Amino acid sequence: HKENIFWMLKAEQFSIQQCKVKKSVISSIQSIRQKGIHYIHAHFPQQTAPLAAALIFGDRNSIDPQLMTAYQKLGIVHLLAISGLHVGMLFGILFYIGIRLKIPREKMTDLLIAFLPFYMVLTGGSPSVVRACFMMMLALLFMRFQSNRALPSDILSIVFMIYIFFQPFVIYDIGFQLSFSVTFSLILSTPIFAKYRNRSVLMTIVTSVIAQIASMPFLLYHFYEFSIVSVFANILYVPLYSVVILPAMLLLLFLHLMFGDYISPVLLFFDSSLVVLEKVTVLLSLLPFNTMVLGRPSHIIILLFSIGLPLAFFKWETSKTIQDLILPIFLVLSLLLIPFTISRFNVTGEVTVIDVGQGDSILIRLPMNKGTYLIDTGGTMHFPTEEWEERLDPFEVGKDVLVPFLKSKGITKIDKLILTHGDMDHVGGAKAVLGNVKVKEVVMPKVDKTSELELEIMNIGQEKGIPIHFVQNGDKWRSGVYTFMVLSPSTANELEKND
Repeated sequence: HKENIFWMLKAEQFSIQQCKVKKSVISSIQSIRQKGIHYIHAHFPQQTAPLAAALIFGDRNSIDPQLMTAYQKLGIVHLLAISGLHVGMLFGILFYIGIRLKIPREKMTDLLIAFLPFYMVLTGGSPSVVRACFMMMLALLFMRFQSNRALPSDILSIVFMIYIFFQPFVIYDIGFQLSFSVTFSLILSTPIFAKYRNRSVLMTIVTSVIAQIASMPFLLYHFYEFSIVSVFANILYVPLYSVVILPAMLLLLFLHLMFGDYISPVLLFFDSSLVVLEKVTVLLSLLPFNTMVLGRPSHIIILLFSIGLPLAFFKWETSKTIQDLILPIFLVLSLLLIPFTISRFNVTGEVTVIDVGQGDSILIRLPMNKGTYLIDTGGTMHFPTEEWEERLDPFEVGKDVLVPFLKSKGITKIDKLILTHGDMDHVGGAKAVLGNVKVKEVVMPKVDKTSELELEIMNIGQEKGIPIHFVQNGDKWRSGVYTFMVLSPSTANELEKND
């Protein structure tokens, strides 16, 4: 339903020869978009092409998964999505060029208004693009046809109402939620910005702080963690992208269309610079304490966010001294610490059987955070596939199901990772767990023959300095009043490993 899919059609007969392309204005623009993406990948260097496709046409499918994870950890992934920054800069450049070419201001405004719907489809039509394009369109229309400009909050509200009228399910889209909440907060924070006028560095910091506070509830609800370094990362990366990288990408594409491979030396120089930037980005993302895993906030916590964050903004707006800022800072920190505290002090404890498809995974949490045990991790079974079927970032149960589930519970440490046997569907996700969660101990069965996958896990454990204990029938351990006993394997009669 969120994707406007309400029916499934099963064709009893199908002939590829009878298929016809349904021509429309939108499909024609989408065809231009696909040709543009293909052109970039065919002519741009390896490092530049994925970033150029993302910034110019809104296609992020070819960006390296490790780099995307790094951007997410640093809280700057929004720079890879086309938003108000990109739309404003591009159309500002076009308007300036038009004026320099002696095109009348009114005529240039009309041309930009007409070009905006085309650009919206050309860049993929994500919620952030739709919001930015429609806001600019309305702003230009108000400028064109009346002397009094509409308030930005009015324009945003009109776009919001029209958008959800035609696509109600878009309210569930994380891009929609972040785009509108952050833009709305920045618009309403005009009095706060007025306090720091004529101080560009401080203005950049304030903008980043406001955006991070406004996005906090949505990021925690969907991704369960909050980037601590995002404010500082945005201060470095936003000017770099807005002043250097984005204009350079647009210019390089234009020059390549004009002069072809004659600009290859420029492209190669830019590509080598991007290689350095991406390596630095990945290294920064690997630094400890980049993110704070808080778990998914409950509905009550979300309600507290809805009351506390606007109150914090209001107190910031009305503050006159540095001492007045103590209350809004305290409010924001309190809202962060509440879910952090709740997730770590579960009074009742729980046993959760996690849906990992084939295989199993069981999480045991003792009351008051006295012990966290994970029994097996599930794992994705891999079968031979054609080259065209292989994905750049293939689905993997450990990375895509288990680790997000643990983060949603606020779990950053596992006392014992218990792996019952070495089949892929039981321990395949262990590598993702070891790479993303602190594991204090790995428990494995004492068997004569160890599988290759078990050896890989043992090597990872040794590299990280994690103790690995091998157990058999009769072994046990206690945690408070709770006793855990190992039932299998038994040395007396060796069972089949699945038993």
